[in-house]
Amino acid sequence: MEEMYCAPEIGGVSKITEACDWWSLGALLYELLTGTPLWQCHPTGVHPHTPLRIPEFLSTAAASLLTEADRI
Repeated sequence: MEEMYCAPEIGGVSKITEACDWWSLGALLYELLTGTPLWQCHPTGVHPHTPLRIPEFLSTAAASLLTEADRI
């Protein structure tokens, strides 16, 4: 399941940019903060418009870190 730590562009037809590294960081942060790998919460895959499932037990700061990172 290593591919779930890679951005969707990896292995596809899209251009690979530094955004892929940020995506991987986000996937790792998700697992560190929630205790669950991203692929277990999104078993059918993560696509550009897939809503991120944020567990209710996360603090506001942790949820913000995961949801606002794409605005950087």
